[in-house]
Amino acid sequence: LLKANERHIGGDDPRVPLGQSLTEAEAKGGKLKLQVKRGEEIIEVFLTVPTLGSYAKDWPQNCDKPKAIIAAHALHIHGLQTQEGWIGKGSGLEEVMGAIFLLSTKNPAYDKSLLRYARLLADSVKEKPSGSAWHLGYHLIFLSEYYLRTGKAFVLPAIKTACKTAAEGQAAGAWGHGFSNVSVGYVQSGLMNSAGVTLFLGLTLARECGVTIHEEAWQRSLVFFY
Repeated sequence: LLKANERHIGGDDPRVPLGQSLTEAEAKGGKLKLQVKRGEEIIEVFLTVPTLGSYAKDWPQNCDKPKAIIAAHALHIHGLQTQEGWIGKGSGLEEVMGAIFLLSTKNPAYDKSLLRYARLLADSVKEKPSGSAWHLGYHLIFLSEYYLRTGKAFVLPAIKTACKTAAEGQAAGAWGHGFSNVSVGYVQSGLMNSAGVTLFLGLTLARECGVTIHEEAWQRSLVFFY
């Protein structure tokens, strides 16, 4: 791929000029012209992309384009829900992130789907909380945000269980990949902000829900991330 709408695709991150060209195409009729090299031949390929208009001057405020992008992605995620009620493949990391996104839209059309998902996730966490700091942090965030939005108390026991697991697996105010090991090696690892910060946020949201958490563990995490 050499060019997109006459913009050279190269540099440290080719996604940036490609994204700029795609944004232009979305705003101007949906036509995206690509210059492609196949073997020794250079050809032009024309694609049609959805016309979403241009970004407003003060986007994302008062702008229809991000609303359209959010609506399209929410519809896609909603379509991934299984008959059982999981959104995607189950309680994996991508699935719970998708559920958090769906919840964030505040679209009442997704309330029943989110209720089904919340019941499944709450039962799963209550019975056997994840041993992964990555997963449990996002589980806590979804369940807490779901309670704060809906007030449905059936998620509270799962939140309490997740908080207990997080507090017991804490090391020096934070977390690594999991809870049993903080040592050398990739899977064990030392402390990881990218995994631990979600647990800290989850504990904080649980406090907002009125759940009694291990206060000393939360205070240690507060100091660590400060």
